[in-house]
Amino acid sequence: MFKLSQVLLILIWVLNLSSCSSQSQLKIADNEIFPVLPINQSLFKESRLKAISPEDIFKLSKNQETEFLEFYTKKIALGDKPHHIVYAFITERFSDFTYYGDTLIAEEAYRLNRGNCMSLAILTTSLSNLAGLEYDFREVNSIPVFEKHSNLILSASHVQVLIYDPTFIPEKNTIYLSKPGVVIDYFPQSSNLASKKVSHSSFLAMYYNNIASFALVDGDLDVAFINASKAYEIAPEDSATINLMALLHKKKGDLASAEKMYKIAKVHGEANINLLSNYQVLLTTLDKFQEAELIQQELDQLDDPNPYRWLEQAMLAEQKLQYRSAERKYLKVIDMAPYVTQAYLSLYDIYLKKGKLTKAKVILEQSLEWVYEVKQRQRYKSKLYQLAKS
Repeated sequence: MFKLSQVLLILIWVLNLSSCSSQSQLKIADNEIFPVLPINQSLFKESRLKAISPEDIFKLSKNQETEFLEFYTKKIALGDKPHHIVYAFITERFSDFTYYGDTLIAEEAYRLNRGNCMSLAILTTSLSNLAGLEYDFREVNSIPVFEKHSNLILSASHVQVLIYDPTFIPEKNTIYLSKPGVVIDYFPQSSNLASKKVSHSSFLAMYYNNIASFALVDGDLDVAFINASKAYEIAPEDSATINLMALLHKKKGDLASAEKMYKIAKVHGEANINLLSNYQVLLTTLDKFQEAELIQQELDQLDDPNPYRWLEQAMLAEQKLQYRSAERKYLKVIDMAPYVTQAYLSLYDIYLKKGKLTKAKVILEQSLEWVYEVKQRQRYKSKLYQLAKS
């Protein structure tokens, strides 16, 4: 039903000033030390605005709580299961929910009956908390969606909310792959692939990174920094947060601190495609072409199991007219996940632009094996017919 989103920054401006700061270490767990980012506080102005508290993000008004609890109590009396009641309330009460770009807190999303995917995740969490239910967040690998703002590109990724059945009693000597429950998903699609679970702290970091990202698009770097700092406070090892912090420093001209942040994330964090791509752009800006080439080689060899991340990189390369790089990445997507038809169609367009009509015909023929929707098959066959005529 509902799909939820996080906004990640892919590309950003190139500036020429730089400065640096000291580095220490932060204890993440009993057996792990993660270096503290070299954050240059002097770049950002003190603001009267503060990041909203985590508690207030999920807080509903008294009237909203009452409305939900009255619905919940009536359904319980009828014998409905608690997790089904939350699902039913969302389905009925927010049947006209308008997908809108703003990231809203629970009270706002409930009152305005709108918001983006993250807003719906927050609202679902609030209702689950009121019902005293156990839930998890889970990433979903899906076809990337881009928004371009000047020379900044935002890419949306998704997460599901899993609400578990509190009445479930596991049988002895039985292994369960997952607990029974319901999945709240905004626009469920057959091409979506469930991935890893997301911790509560990582989910909160997603919210603050969303707010920071949109503030950055609006040119308010200080508000962006306030919220990125909150995300960093909650999840200091999160690669998306480090990427955002590095991009903010780069925008302010502190390329040296940004480079250190990318190095920290690369050595101590997750080998993330988006982060490595931005790191490569920064190294090129610094005329460190050999290091940039090494990062490119690392990107080419990166064993990321999510085909949509590679599709995202292929799309970005195509937008930058880097057709050879885009072709390699689209072919990688097809090799990993041949059902992702967007990769075939994009390759077809590239081959047409390059005058490689035979390759265009072959790739379109290959796609037909994975195209089941009648109108789409007719469209692809029409393209093949036009190729045959030419």
